[in-house]
Amino acid sequence: MLTKKDKYLAAAQKFLERGQDHRALEEFGRVVQEDPSDTRTWLKMAEIHVRHGALTEAREIYLRTAEIYIGQGFLPKAVTVFKSVLKLTPGLPQVRVQLGEAYRELGMVADALHELELAVSEFQQAGRPAEALPALRRMVELHPDNVVSRIRLAEAASQAGQTAEAVQQLAQAAEQLKLEGRGDEFVRVAERLLFHSPDNVAVARELAATYIARKNPRLALSRLQGALRVAPRDPETVALLAEAMVQLDPRKAISVWRELAEIHAAAGREEARDATVRAALALDPTDAETHELAGRWGISTGGVPSRARLTPPPLPSGVSSVRRLTPPPLAPLDLSGALSGLSRPGVSGLTLAPNDIGRILAEAEVFVKYGLAERAIDHLRRIFAFEPNHRGARERLAAVLAQVGRRREAASELATLAAQLHAHGEADAALVAERALVLDPASAEAANLLGRRPAPAPPSVARDAELALELEQVDFFAQQSMHDEARAALSELEERFPGHPLLIARRRALAAEGAGAIPMDGRQHGEAGPEVPHAPVAKLSPSENADPATHGDLGIAYKQMGLYDAAVVEFRKLAADKTRAVFALTMIGECVEAKGELGEAVARYKEALNLSQATAQESVELYYLLGAVFEQLGDVREALYFFENVGKRDPGFRDVNRRIATLKTPSARRG
Repeated sequence: MLTKKDKYLAAAQKFLERGQDHRALEEFGRVVQEDPSDTRTWLKMAEIHVRHGALTEAREIYLRTAEIYIGQGFLPKAVTVFKSVLKLTPGLPQVRVQLGEAYRELGMVADALHELELAVSEFQQAGRPAEALPALRRMVELHPDNVVSRIRLAEAASQAGQTAEAVQQLAQAAEQLKLEGRGDEFVRVAERLLFHSPDNVAVARELAATYIARKNPRLALSRLQGALRVAPRDPETVALLAEAMVQLDPRKAISVWRELAEIHAAAGREEARDATVRAALALDPTDAETHELAGRWGISTGGVPSRARLTPPPLPSGVSSVRRLTPPPLAPLDLSGALSGLSRPGVSGLTLAPNDIGRILAEAEVFVKYGLAERAIDHLRRIFAFEPNHRGARERLAAVLAQVGRRREAASELATLAAQLHAHGEADAALVAERALVLDPASAEAANLLGRRPAPAPPSVARDAELALELEQVDFFAQQSMHDEARAALSELEERFPGHPLLIARRRALAAEGAGAIPMDGRQHGEAGPEVPHAPVAKLSPSENADPATHGDLGIAYKQMGLYDAAVVEFRKLAADKTRAVFALTMIGECVEAKGELGEAVARYKEALNLSQATAQESVELYYLLGAVFEQLGDVREALYFFENVGKRDPGFRDVNRRIATLKTPSARRG
């Protein structure tokens, strides 16, 4: 006797033979209602959806089928289905994570790691680094000895604000690198660990000891300062301070050795006390204060080793910190003499050597290349602790900040550079200040250097959010064909927000529609609106029937408000009008440039420049904009190419001659 399922399958087969796929789908739907675990029917339904281009529906069915296979223990079949999904609709990192998990359960670790690696890359490329964390954790679990995966997990956790996990992973990575004898890599990871955990005395001491061994006492001192703040009388830390000062200033080293001897004496560690006094005398056998200490404690000074044979006095066995011995209260350790000048850049003898600066700049470039902009920023700022006037580092820092969208910070760095150049009488100080104002027109420091008033700050996010929410009521009236009410509400808003660019554009849109329809929410057409933090701003764009002028007006209004995503939506619509395409693409380029997406800005400017309808004046403007972007990117050759094209077409255009002259200076070419 035929069951319901058999009848549905027979009916579906007949519909398929007649080419009535949709009717067949209905019957197959009845089959899976009767038997949800019928994978064969699910797959037939997916095939029909694929045939008709309904890829989303097909994907959902495939994923459901894979889950059924996993539940039934048919992991190889689940793997095949996951692969089909990725081939059908690529760019689904979460599916790659599921595929990796299936490989893991099958014991295919290498394949699992490969899929997880791809998933992490896709999450990061999509700007969703936090979602990559589970995949990275699984990678570390599958291959715990892979230091690179552990460091990537730490960096992703750091970006997601999960500092505790970042510290844990970095600590394990540093320990593993140390055990493997990979000194250079250990230093880099330990530096990152110390950045996240600045009070980690043990790591600070290890780094300081490494830098001392590498004859880089300045870096050792910079790491010891934090450790001394946390534990100012820790004998290990003070001993390292003394060793660093031996390489920098032996006189100050003697003072530190004496202080350390006092610490050992207070804790009753006579052997360590005596060895420390002898270390001080080895640096200067004639030092009266050290001899006085030796006499007070009855220390024999005969046979004191020479400096060449001097080794640091050891701590007693089993003692790593004076805090464990709970000594009696002592006066605070006075290290001001030993540390004087460390926090004041430019003090003689405490500057980075040129090769050190070159190394830091080179390492920063590597970080930029691999998308680790935050690490590059941290790296570049290290230079200013010792060389605050280093132009190349300041220029590169500003470029990286602008590249990641931190335009105000980038402008601040350029304004600082402009002030430094002005103080030294450099001719291009004004040009650098101009570049700062391009990034942040409200930069008071840059404007003052040029004798101008800074531009007013952009409208506050809160005020724009309030207006956008009020406009939702206007939209509601328009949707209900209540045009009089819509006009009245708009008039009331114009009284409360006089001259607001969004209201001006909205009034023009109202007039253009004739019947009074107010522009609707662009999301109904699948477009993304602007993201305004800390306030629920409505995403507003005109109706699809609005004329091109309205799109342009709204785009300009959004751009002036700093709502660049919404502006781009409007300008893209305007670009459909060939007579306005050059203007629209130029505006899109300016919007994405303002967001720090410099590569995208270059693409849009070049697209506009290549349009046959671009006028001579528009071409000059675009060449200038391209030159300015490449200058921000630090690509002097490309910037010169575009600026020189401006000069050939319009020699008096803006400040192009001054920009060309500046870029041709040796300092610009080095930077």
